[in-house]
Amino acid sequence: MFRDIQAVLFDLDGTLIDSAPDLGAAADKMRTDRGLPTLPASRYRPMAGAGARGMLGWSQDELAEAASLSRATIADFERGERTPIMNNLVALRAALEEAGIEFIPENGGGVGLRFRQPSSARPSKAQQNPVRRS
Repeated sequence: MFRDIQAVLFDLDGTLIDSAPDLGAAADKMRTDRGLPTLPASRYRPMAGAGARGMLGWSQDELAEAASLSRATIADFERGERTPIMNNLVALRAALEEAGIEFIPENGGGVGLRFRQPSSARPSKAQQNPVRRS
């Protein structure tokens, strides 16, 4: 039945379409199936399509300030109306990493983002590379 399918694409960040209404509807269905009250779509919107900024709960103004860029620049990037130059990308990444976001390189599961582990939870360099004595 599905032998001719070569790929399935999921657009969960809103790059191709505005997926926030569908993601909100799916989340709301899970809530109501568990006896929880329904929530308006506006409650889901900040969590869909904003990437690392959304993970941090930051507004465009807050990201702009942290990266020393203008809010208009951030808004243009998010709408796809401006292509970031390298200096802006470096500033954005540095601001997000400073705030605790870790960029995950391609590792078989794809590139992504996650919250960095607190330093107390990370193994020390000595633990990562123990010295072997004979």
